Amino acid sequence: MARGERVLGESTYQGVFVKLVENSEGHCRGSIGGNDRPQAVWLFSANACGLYRFANLELRHAGRTEPVGEIVLESKKGPVQIRSGSAALLRVVSPEKVGV
Repeated sequence: MARGERVLGESTYQGVFVKLVENSEGHCRGSIGGNDRPQAVWLFSANACGLYRFANLELRHAGRTEPVGEIVLESKKGPVQIRSGSAALLRVVSPEKVGV
């Protein structure tokens, strides 16, 4: 698996593993705390970030600042419907790495 000339990951019998890449807007990180080892990301891309195809849903708090670890999603219009087949990728890091 590559992006241009850069190899991002590899396919194994256990799944696909990629090195995470900072997205083009710069608000989602690649490696954290020097950990640039390949990660299993299921069907997500190496620079997956944020909410995709949830037009009326907003990420209000990502959990990096107080209250650390608390994630807040807010609906801009009515109740949120998460349909079957939807997926989520949550990256978890130790508290001392959150601000890195």
